[in-house]
Amino acid sequence: GILVTNDAEDESSVLSISITVEGLGFESNADGLTLDSGTSSTFEVSFAAVDVGNLNGSYTGTLTIRTNDPDNRKIIIPLSADITEGISQPDIEVSASVLSFGQRVIGAVSAERALSVTNIGGLPLTGSVDLSGDAAFTILGAADFVLEEGDISDYVVTYTPTAVEDNSATITITSDDANQPTIEVEVTGKGVVALALIPKDGDGNIILGWFTRGGTQVGFDDFFAFADNFGSDDTQEGFDPKYDIAPAGGDGSVNFDDFFKFADDFGKTVANASDIQDALQ
Repeated sequence: GILVTNDAEDESSVLSISITVEGLGFESNADGLTLDSGTSSTFEVSFAAVDVGNLNGSYTGTLTIRTNDPDNRKIIIPLSADITEGISQPDIEVSASVLSFGQRVIGAVSAERALSVTNIGGLPLTGSVDLSGDAAFTILGAADFVLEEGDISDYVVTYTPTAVEDNSATITITSDDANQPTIEVEVTGKGVVALALIPKDGDGNIILGWFTRGGTQVGFDDFFAFADNFGSDDTQEGFDPKYDIAPAGGDGSVNFDDFFKFADDFGKTVANASDIQDALQ
């Protein structure tokens, strides 16, 4: 408690005290005291966490004591309190700060990247997600979110390039997280034509028999795929011209010329396999 003493030598002097407490959560058990000469009294100043919702944080206030003592008319005492094991404020966590799609083939299946927003705080997290930038990017998921403690909001960002160019966009996430009210996620990608990703060996020679785009070598999976298409031609429904690899430009059928060309490629290592596989994911 706070001890107050009237040490006036004049026995008739009465000390009058008024007590004022300011600051959310702070309070006193007395609003005034009257003390005869030579007497003392105490009062308490306390902090009630429930009055601030038991929210973690630092809290401040002031205790003001006014008296009729001509030498101490007004005394101001700062107050402070900390809650560390209560309920935490909303706290946002975003799974990525950058989403890079690398090179993507124009006309291929759209590439996707995942993005998530999590509330790792205690109170509900309220916010919104907005995508701005090149139209090649889209985002699937709720624009607005309210996340309880531990909840996650998932989003799928899609990239569908339509031209040979660099593309970029920004995902802006706003929320009531006091420490991070706005978070921006940069999104990038580049559209390329398929010719830029033709399989080649280490010397730059084109490899046509790598049909399945699996592994880094022309192997048995490619052979089985070729065998399934052997004998087909462009008069048949479902004809796939990628197996018509000889002569250059194809002749409209998958025949022994194509087989001999495939045999030449069998076992070769595709030097740029990873670039092509990344682009086609």
